[in-house]
Amino acid sequence: MHDVQGTQVRPDAAGGLREAKKAATRTQLTTAARRLAVEHGLDAVTVEMISSAAGVSVRTFFNYFETKDAAVLGPDQAVAPDAAISAFLAGRPTGALLDDLVALLDPSDQLAREGRDGVQQLFDLVSREPRVLAAFLTRGMAHEADVARLVALRLGLAEPTTACRTVAAAAVTVVRRGYAEWFADPGPAAPLRARIEQAARELVALVRPADPPAD
Repeated sequence: MHDVQGTQVRPDAAGGLREAKKAATRTQLTTAARRLAVEHGLDAVTVEMISSAAGVSVRTFFNYFETKDAAVLGPDQAVAPDAAISAFLAGRPTGALLDDLVALLDPSDQLAREGRDGVQQLFDLVSREPRVLAAFLTRGMAHEADVARLVALRLGLAEPTTACRTVAAAAVTVVRRGYAEWFADPGPAAPLRARIEQAARELVALVRPADPPAD
C-alpha cells in the first residue's frame, strides 16, 4: 500500500491513521455540540449547526452519532484501556483494591481527548439539561456494572457480589468527587488525578475504624 507521495505504508499503519482521523472527527463533533448547547440550550441546537461548527457534512455527522444528544454526551468508551484492565486483574499497581480501582479509572485519556473545558461543559450540561442527565446516568450505571464485574474477576468470583458492587460504586463516586473538587478550585488546580487520589484517601480515613484506646 502507498500514500499519495508514493511512500510505502504498512496496512496496519494506514489503519491506525484512519482510526486517528475518525477519532479526531468524533471529538470535533462533540466539542462543537457541547459548546453550542452551552451557548444556546440543547433544544435550540440542530444537527446542521453542529456539523457546520465542526466543519463536516450532516451526512458525516450521522456516520458518528445518531442524535445531537449523543454527540453532546460523546462516544461511549470502555471502562479503561486493555492494558490497565489486565494490570488491575493481576492485582496491580498497588495491591490495594480501592487504590487500584482509582488507577483503573484514571481519566487522563478523557482529558487528553476533550480538554478541561470540554469536560467542564459536559458537567454543566448534565446539571441543566434533563436529557443529558438521563443519558449520563444511564451510561454511568452501565460503567459501574462493568467495574463491579472486573472487581469480581479480580477476586476470583463468578458473579459480582453486593460487596463488589459497593466498592465499584465507591470508586466511581470518588472519581466524580475528584472532578467536582477540581472544577470548583478557582485558583491553579492540582492535577485531576491528585484530586481523585486525595478523595480516595479521605474516604478510607473516614471509614477506617479508629485505633482502640491504649490500656
